[in-house]
Amino acid sequence: MLFVIWCLDIVICFSRMYPTLFKFGPFEIHTWGLLLAIAFLAGISLSSRRAKREGMDPEKISTLGVVIMISSIIGGRALFVLYHLEEYKANPLEILAIWQGGLMIYGGVLTAFLAGFVYLRKSKLPVWKVADLISPALALGLAFGRIGCYFNGCCYGKPTHLPWAIQFPPGSEASQTFPDQSLHPTQLYESLVGLLLFFFLLFIEARSVKHEAKSMKHKERRLPQGSLFFSLTALYSIWRFGIDFLRGYEPNAYLFQSDLCEPLTINQFISLLLLPLSLFMILRLRKKREKHRRGAEVAELKS
Repeated sequence: MLFVIWCLDIVICFSRMYPTLFKFGPFEIHTWGLLLAIAFLAGISLSSRRAKREGMDPEKISTLGVVIMISSIIGGRALFVLYHLEEYKANPLEILAIWQGGLMIYGGVLTAFLAGFVYLRKSKLPVWKVADLISPALALGLAFGRIGCYFNGCCYGKPTHLPWAIQFPPGSEASQTFPDQSLHPTQLYESLVGLLLFFFLLFIEARSVKHEAKSMKHKERRLPQGSLFFSLTALYSIWRFGIDFLRGYEPNAYLFQSDLCEPLTINQFISLLLLPLSLFMILRLRKKREKHRRGAEVAELKS
């Protein structure tokens, strides 16, 4: 724990806010947009290599990555605009300015899942096997993307006096909500969690493959297809529900407010739905695999 805190402190002390990396006349390269692009490119590259190792067509997986990239940006932006509709009524063209930030992750997750599902069905690729294949890349994308949020000054936390708190510069979204206050660097918290999820998914996948490789007797210990993906969604929903208590939001982001407990955001409500759904799917996929295994054993005995 102390090591994690030390790492965060070092990052914050030696970093500065760079919403715009380069500017050539009217042309600007925004840090958030660049890191979002790096996140998608890294995810597509990693998934393509993993697909080749699994004997799948890497070109189809790369195309899937493009489908996920476009659909997630559209969905994430749509949900963000929906919750900031009054701000965009005066200037609707600002809706297209995604390089300035402004995506809601669960909106992107929903549209990406639907678009990816349709693409995999049309391409006749195994849905849950591919979902497992790209899961580490999704976690890695989260790690890169949240660093972009940090430099952009969005997705910020609430005021705190912790030693690693950060004060965002004037003009940033965070400073407009909490002027002259030090805040939780929730973007870096989530980036670190994305990295941990990335390594955790690779670890449980490698452990599962190792058990299967020992002997055919251990084959049933292989994770059912889809388990890796739903493990990711379950773990992230738990994390997201908790971290939102430290996040700074506009008043319209809260769906439930009471004097008896902390107000809950739309993301926390979605997390409360996503967690039991993910656990249900993990159990369902395991039962389906067990049923298939028993059927295969019966057929073998009859033969």
